[in-house]
Order: sequence, then structure tokens, then C-alpha cells
Amino acid sequence: MNFYLVKKKIESAVNNTLSRLQEENKILSNLGKIIDEIQDVRNQKTVAHANNEVLSNFESKIIYESLEYLIWAIDFIKKQIVIQ
Repeated sequence: MNFYLVKKKIESAVNNTLSRLQEENKILSNLGKIIDEIQDVRNQKTVAHANNEVLSNFESKIIYESLEYLIWAIDFIKKQIVIQ
């Protein structure tokens, strides 16, 4: 058995896994930033708090559907991490 080749395969697998985890972490971090921005909009443009300006029905729908997608994406990524 060539231990050098085994070592290289293990290093390659570890590097690939670390790379994927870094990418997934970056995605989750950016999704968190989007959610923070939506939270700011919710606080400043909805009837959840006393605000002078309120989002239109269309704007509210866009934000709601975006959040639905973000939740789906986060769940999908979490499932992929568990599978790997």
C-alpha cells in the first residue's frame, strides 16, 4: 500500500470538505445579513411599530416571499451539511 497516495487522498478530501464548509458558512452569513436588513425594514416601515411610512402591499409581499425562500435555503444547506 502506498501511504503517500493514501495521505494525498485524505488531504484532498479534507481540503474539499473545508472548502465546501467555508462556502456554506459564507452563504449562511450573507443570508443572515439579508435577514438583518429585512428586520430593519420591518422595524421602520411596517405597522409592527409606530411608523410614518408603511410598506405597500406589493413591497410587503416581496419581503415575505424573500424570507420564505431564505428559510428554505437555510434548511436546504443545513440538510446538505448533515448528509455530508
